[in-house]
Amino acid sequence: MQVWGAQGNPRAEGADFAFLTGQDIPPSLLEIDQFLSKDEVSAHYTSPARVAELLKTLHPDTLAQFHRQLARMRVTVVSREFRRRQSLLQGALRNLSVQGDQQELLDRLVRTVLLHLDEIGNFVALLAGFFKSVDLASTLDNSVQEPRPVIDRSMAGYAMHVDCGHNGPLDEVDLRQLELHLRVANFGRLEV
Repeated sequence: MQVWGAQGNPRAEGADFAFLTGQDIPPSLLEIDQFLSKDEVSAHYTSPARVAELLKTLHPDTLAQFHRQLARMRVTVVSREFRRRQSLLQGALRNLSVQGDQQELLDRLVRTVLLHLDEIGNFVALLAGFFKSVDLASTLDNSVQEPRPVIDRSMAGYAMHVDCGHNGPLDEVDLRQLELHLRVANFGRLEV
């Protein structure tokens, strides 16, 4: 299955996340980002020896947790920014008026736009609420930040996030990630 779209970048979104939440990005996220990154900036900071070491020590669960933490960061930023912009837009739209008999049409249009914005806001709030409840459950249950709900990988498998956007060949970073998944699955190894 392929899902096209942006994967996100904790370095690019980190400033927004830190500003909005008062939390810094965990160093472990940045290291995994460097392992998965295809940009020249990360390549400058990640030595080939460190990439080889990460390939030997990383586990697909770690990558899955990275993507969940990145999703949490993005949802936190989007949720707060959406509420801020929605509030500004609601104020501006409620003060609109026109001369003549077009006011009723304008009012109907404004109500429709605000209704749709509320639906989007509710969806974003639902996502943000999910991550908050997951964080709360993890904190109450134990000190280990295990992603919730726990996914049975023997049933669901793993997701391999590739950053391509087309059906072309996998590049070096994608192949490195595939190698990690195949190593953990013991693919191609004979059990004796």
